[in-house]
Amino acid sequence: MKVAVAFLLSCLILLGFNYYLLQNTYEELERKYEELLHEYEEIEAKNSELMSKLSSLEAENAWLRSNLTSTESYYNALIDMYETWLKGNFSIIPILVERITYLSTKLSEYGNIVGSPGGISYLEDLTQQERNLFLEKAVNSLPFTLNYSEYVAIYGVPLGIHVYVSFTTYYQPDPISVKEYWKLPNETLKDLGGDCEDLSLLAYSILIRNGLNDTYLIAWLGNSTGHVAVLTRYMGRWYLIDIAGNWYNGLKLYVSMKILKNGITYDLKLPPLSIHPEVKDWLVRENYATIDVSPVPGGRELSGIDLKTLLQEWVAYWVGLGETPVEYRLIGFDVYFKTTSITQLAYYAEKISK
Repeated sequence: MKVAVAFLLSCLILLGFNYYLLQNTYEELERKYEELLHEYEEIEAKNSELMSKLSSLEAENAWLRSNLTSTESYYNALIDMYETWLKGNFSIIPILVERITYLSTKLSEYGNIVGSPGGISYLEDLTQQERNLFLEKAVNSLPFTLNYSEYVAIYGVPLGIHVYVSFTTYYQPDPISVKEYWKLPNETLKDLGGDCEDLSLLAYSILIRNGLNDTYLIAWLGNSTGHVAVLTRYMGRWYLIDIAGNWYNGLKLYVSMKILKNGITYDLKLPPLSIHPEVKDWLVRENYATIDVSPVPGGRELSGIDLKTLLQEWVAYWVGLGETPVEYRLIGFDVYFKTTSITQLAYYAEKISK
């Protein structure tokens, strides 16, 4: 009997020891399982992030392809137009072919590569000191020699600067992957263009460098859109330079041409920012086109009017294009003013410019 009890106790002790080992093994396996599960969740999150970036890249790639296709169609249309002009004048065709070949090469470049972009996303996200530094950086980024003197000699200041920027650049929207980006003027010049804030910052910087210190960036914001232009005071008069909007104190710029078709001459006027600057230069230089400055259809030149009326006319121009400005900004060195009132905006600009 005692032997049997001793045997059972030995078995019980052995079973208890084995249970202890199994319990430790189970806990170790459970710990490793938790670690693997955590690693899996991290990998899953990383995969989701990579898939999101892939989707963004695919969307941008699709936009680039679409933009390239539309640009190719645009230049093909230009080719057809040139062939119509030059029909029967074969001596000029080789020159045209040379230009088209060059433009086709340019067209194959998806984007203008900037080695070290120095722009920013949103001016309003900065402190005033940071805005001042950025505006100073913008002015200092301008090359020492800019060929705008010929335009100023013809059109004066500041209209000559408006014409210069409009005819040496063309409109380029920000990439689809970038919500907003203010390029420095040297980047805009290198890219041969930009969108409204880039072109406005270029004109602003040129005016500031030339001593027009009462010069500001002016913007309106709608429910889902916004727009930037330049407001400057020169010799006691206010001028609103809206390059991307093709509006200058009630005036518009055009590349003006005459086309002969079936014995009939047609007048053709195109907005300058819709045409590549090298094409514009060639058309004007070869006397196929001229620079036309004329009032907005149904409007008049707003010369010497008070600032409030000028701002109201500018806003009315955009309302006529289907936009709904509801808020306004005035930005400059030590200046950042926002309001929903044109009257307050005009009063503030007059006050700081005295």
